Amino acid sequence: MDKTTFLLAFVIGGVGLVTLATVLLGWGRRVPLSGLQEAQDRLAIDLPDATVTGGIVADDGLAALLDLDDGRVAAVACLGDRRWTRILTGAGGPRIRGVQVSDEGLRIPLRDPGAPILRVALADADTRAHWAARLEA
Repeated sequence: MDKTTFLLAFVIGGVGLVTLATVLLGWGRRVPLSGLQEAQDRLAIDLPDATVTGGIVADDGLAALLDLDDGRVAAVACLGDRRWTRILTGAGGPRIRGVQVSDEGLRIPLRDPGAPILRVALADADTRAHWAARLEA
């Protein structure tokens, strides 16, 4: 076995072992939000000057949409066991590329390569329509 073949096998084997450990130990699973208060607390860490006036947590707990007192809409979403936040509307122009509504909820493509799509599971049609209108305003 030459050095290149050995190195290639070593790298592929190492990546495979890390992937296997991640799957078997559950490190890649998403941990849902415990409720609206957790979403508000997370947003307060990233945007301490923002005041939340309302919001909703997705049916699966993996995302939340929050109304802010200045008319903007923010999102908190799960990425593994971590949370990320984004301002979706407001000053500086839209940070989304439209809203797609389906029976499962909202699909919100973001203008952010770090978080390209936000999915918000909402079973209630009126709730989906309300948030789609808020985001497209």
